[in-house]
Amino acid sequence: MKRTLAILGVLAVSMGAFGLLSGGGAGVAATRAATITDITFREGVCGDAGAHCKPIKVGKDPLSYGNRLIFTIPLYHGTTVIGKEEGECVNLQRTSGSNYCTYNVTLQGGTVSVQGTLRYTADPGTIPITGGIDAFAGAYGYIHEHKGFPATYTLHIVTP
Repeated sequence: MKRTLAILGVLAVSMGAFGLLSGGGAGVAATRAATITDITFREGVCGDAGAHCKPIKVGKDPLSYGNRLIFTIPLYHGTTVIGKEEGECVNLQRTSGSNYCTYNVTLQGGTVSVQGTLRYTADPGTIPITGGIDAFAGAYGYIHEHKGFPATYTLHIVTP
């Protein structure tokens, strides 16, 4: 029995080595350089044409812990609509000055998903890109909020 297992082991190693040496079978794929795309845009507001917002309140104060906003909001470059954000943000404890947000950013050619904590105070924030589809398949990177109003962001998208 031991001799049969040893022969099978040698045979498996030999076949694997042949596959690697001959260029067939298992091997290491050629690496491809990642593509980096930076897109800066202005975020619309709930009152804009094409925006849809639904606040879900659990307290009287708009900043109450657990209040949610479900939204579709247009994104602009200058006055041109270049895409939209769709998702939700939930208020965290007031002392954090933050929302936990999960949403998709849809632009021409593809969509990226982002998920993380954004501050609703004057401090800018950064949250990670957690994936993408179409032109942004396999995306990672981040979205960074700039100081000021109206809110402007830069998407830093890395696609493999």
